[in-house]
Amino acid sequence: MRPPNGKKQRSTHGPVAVVFPRHLKDRRITDEEDERVAEETARRLRNFELRHKDIVCVRSGAIVPPALVQQHQAGWLMSPNVIRLRVPEAQKDRVLPEYLLHYLCLDESVAWMRDRAAATAAPSLRSESLGSLRIPLPEPAEQQEIVAALNGLDELDRAYLAAAASARRTRIALAGALLGPSTEPGPATFPLRRFEKEESAPVREAGRPA
Repeated sequence: MRPPNGKKQRSTHGPVAVVFPRHLKDRRITDEEDERVAEETARRLRNFELRHKDIVCVRSGAIVPPALVQQHQAGWLMSPNVIRLRVPEAQKDRVLPEYLLHYLCLDESVAWMRDRAAATAAPSLRSESLGSLRIPLPEPAEQQEIVAALNGLDELDRAYLAAAASARRTRIALAGALLGPSTEPGPATFPLRRFEKEESAPVREAGRPA
């Protein structure tokens, strides 16, 4: 059985979201949930279910940095256009999923994945190719330190981006309120065509009469 790809299986109203490459942004899976399937379909496709802290990579399409499945996204389904990486239970005391994510998001790692995808007839990243990537594995305590440092910067980055977006929206709203059309009596208007006439007036040399 294949992951949900046919449009007949998907809608915007089902209870279970399906993850496509366009949902991978800034090392996270967006909550757009614009592709969904019915609960019955999700039960049939349980083998393609995502769990908390799974890593999702693009299989086909433009290769972007991978993303980590958040707690509230557990139970969502993967589409055929993505690959799911999951740390085996027996290795969870040696490998942190967040550490793997940060390594796979390095520019060098993303470039490596793009090269492997471009090497196929139809650009696609195969699971076998991804499995051949050699990743340095420090002790768990060091992995945790690395993850804590990078996660802290990620949160700071998202906070700054959110603040900038909020300031941009506020500026647009304020400009509309202060400068937009109003039914209230206001100051006299100044026709823009006066500026146009002044800008188009011919330039004459100093000392010559007009």
